[in-house]
Amino acid sequence: MKEKPPIKDDYRRSLLYVASQTNSREAMIVALVIIGGIIFSCLHSCLFSP
Repeated sequence: MKEKPPIKDDYRRSLLYVASQTNSREAMIVALVIIGGIIFSCLHSCLFSP
């Protein structure tokens, strides 16, 4: 079994970076996209991995 990378740390770091680089509305959109991507990839790996 592979050990998963610490997704939450990368996610938090990228979220802070995005929030500091953009205004709040753009940061919200990007955050939603990031969260959606993480949830989708987790669901996909849980459902479709053997």
